[in-house]
Amino acid sequence: MILDKNTRNELRIAICQQQAPKIAHKLCNITLKNMKTQNKVFIKAIIIITAFVFISWTKEDIRLDNPKNIIVLVKYKAQPTKEIAAVSALTKLIENVKLEPHFVNIKLHIDPKDKTNILLYEEWDDEAYYNSKHMTTTHLQKFIGDSRNFLAGPPEITFWQVENEYKK
Repeated sequence: MILDKNTRNELRIAICQQQAPKIAHKLCNITLKNMKTQNKVFIKAIIIITAFVFISWTKEDIRLDNPKNIIVLVKYKAQPTKEIAAVSALTKLIENVKLEPHFVNIKLHIDPKDKTNILLYEEWDDEAYYNSKHMTTTHLQKFIGDSRNFLAGPPEITFWQVENEYKK
């Protein structure tokens, strides 16, 4: 039996209409299974990320509040009219120092009455590292070499240990 073109099209439409609910049901089941799997993966990823964030915050909090951390005060004297160059070079140096292991914190202070007086308040969790590896880093050695152009002489460096801390 040979069917004409219109009859073939009508037959195809009828078959599709009969099969459509079955196909739609299968697609929905596949989509639901994929969504469940994706949801499980998403939830696991959120839990893992949350754990890493919590651990990193906790580690940082421990480092910041550790009374065994060493405080290093570094006093610089800039050459007259070179204080801006000195602060700029120190800022660039600090950006590299922040990436070092055992670094905790640095505060840069400028004397408001004499801007050539510059103080770094540094906090490290390992004094041995500071006195050895930190002092030989490329960025610090470069700063020391360049500093002849804007500092009046070598800095005064003193080491301190926190005895007590008073907060409001």
